[in-house]
Amino acid sequence: MPMVLADYHLHTDYSFDGHESVDEVCARAFENHLNEISITDHLDIYSDRTYESVLDLHSLFRDIRRARWKYRGSLEIAMGVELGQPMVNPPEYKRFMRNYTDLDFIIGSVHNIVDDTDVADLDLNLYSPPDVFERYFGLLMDYAAHYDYDVLGHITYPLRYFQLAGKDFDIAPYYSRIKELFSVVIARGRGIELNVSGLRQNPPFTMPPADLLRIYYLMGGRILTFGSDAHYLRDIGHGIEEGHRIAKEAGFTSYTTFWKRHPIYRDL
Repeated sequence: MPMVLADYHLHTDYSFDGHESVDEVCARAFENHLNEISITDHLDIYSDRTYESVLDLHSLFRDIRRARWKYRGSLEIAMGVELGQPMVNPPEYKRFMRNYTDLDFIIGSVHNIVDDTDVADLDLNLYSPPDVFERYFGLLMDYAAHYDYDVLGHITYPLRYFQLAGKDFDIAPYYSRIKELFSVVIARGRGIELNVSGLRQNPPFTMPPADLLRIYYLMGGRILTFGSDAHYLRDIGHGIEEGHRIAKEAGFTSYTTFWKRHPIYRDL
């Protein structure tokens, strides 16, 4: 069977930090010879805001349905969201889940760890790496155990920003926490993504790093998606084939796409 190339983490201009329309994203995915994508715009949950104020889901999903018709037979387009830290406002999370039961895919992410503030926007001179990672992994474990998702997104997310800030930090002491996280994910029949956005940055690394991906595989993890985390057209599909190579080296022989929240296994 021919290899299926799927990018399962893409943002459009419906995200606060996106720049391109749904149709532009789909057109570039087709031009880049992707077979399948999932549009996963940001739906971060805030302690004091409604989910409608964060993302115009009605218009977004209307545009995705139009794109599905336009690209039928040439590009599969899954309807997804990147759902951030639902534990900060469980009633709002539950209201969203009740109102949108026709999703194909949910990336579960933790971005905001202090007073609704994204790690990317924190003054890292005010927070030590251990403090940030304790907060981050505490929230991520809560997410993994108690909320709904298909894969957890960009595990080790804060590491990127400490490295960009020039602050060296050894994440190895947290491997026992990450193994515990993997155990919960696997027991619930969920998975993780290999976020390859770091491969286009310096220093180049995936989230999670390759050694943690190997640990996930050895623990029995088999649900795995690949995501470029693209916010610009130039990044759509970037690093996906390299991600396949990294996954194969970790032991994987397949990866997953999703339809109506059900995993579909694809050969690597």
